[in-house]
Amino acid sequence: MKRIILVMLCIFCCAQLFAGTPSDSTWYRNRQGKELRYVMLPENWKSDSLNIHEVTLRRALYQKPERIGLEIEIYNFLYQRYLVVFSVMPSRKNLAPVWNRINPDTIKDKIIDADALKRLTINRTGRYPAKGATMENNLKYWNYALLVKKSDGWYCSSTDCFTEFFEIISDPSTQKNKSFQINLAAQQLSIAEYESAYKRKHGYYSTNSKSLMGGNEDVANGDLLYNSYIKTTNGQKRYQFWLLSEWVHDGASAKRGMDRFVFVPGIGVVSASYDFFMPEIVDGWYQLYNKKFNRPVMEDYVTYDGYNPEMELANYLTEYTIPEKVIPKPKK
Repeated sequence: MKRIILVMLCIFCCAQLFAGTPSDSTWYRNRQGKELRYVMLPENWKSDSLNIHEVTLRRALYQKPERIGLEIEIYNFLYQRYLVVFSVMPSRKNLAPVWNRINPDTIKDKIIDADALKRLTINRTGRYPAKGATMENNLKYWNYALLVKKSDGWYCSSTDCFTEFFEIISDPSTQKNKSFQINLAAQQLSIAEYESAYKRKHGYYSTNSKSLMGGNEDVANGDLLYNSYIKTTNGQKRYQFWLLSEWVHDGASAKRGMDRFVFVPGIGVVSASYDFFMPEIVDGWYQLYNKKFNRPVMEDYVTYDGYNPEMELANYLTEYTIPEKVIPKPKK
């Protein structure tokens, strides 16, 4: 009897793990208990007050027997000193985000246009300092989807889409900034420098890495965003930022959003790391391909870039971010 109960419990857990619609397998959408809202991209992506920039990130998984990688599509809505970042994720069933055709008239009462999104951003970031750390979840959401106009109609993102609101400032007097403040003049502090000082004080690393557990008094009043360095590539300044927060080991850490990202003025986020999300999906695809090729030890056949505590800690300390997808130039 105990064995039967255990089997049924395992089946239930697996069903919950792979829960989602048959086409997209969304994991986090509506987890905050909020109604799904749709953000419509204007057909004119550039104006005096708004610049929308799309970036595709690609995380390589295997080289053999076939080259595959997971893709994340980032849409930056840049309103001069405000930024909204939409990260459209892949799923266990799709290596890249999924877009389904949709008739906007069927959801017109749930659509937010670009102007309304700007007002929402100003309101959210403006209220946060007055409310304190409890407002954190009101700056990071899973219940938004994007509507994009293509040649044959409107399409909606149907895989998980993570939305983050930011304010862009330039204040050289501070090193500690709230998690939504992209401070281009902040005093710099890298993860390695922070962790070295933390370890000298406590005897161990902080819990900002997923591979470690526990509390951190440095975020008692809310999560923080640090600038670690600035690089200039082809005349373009690239600012590396990292989030200082805590890990909740029951799935709630999805609220962290981008753990690290690279910001380019005038464009937005061009590279990022999602430490709460990627280990699960990478290992999920590893298991699928292991079953597909019926090979007991897949590492003997492919370059498996999986996740483990040592790798997570190394990625964290070296401030790894998923790079922008490189599109091969056509051969002459």
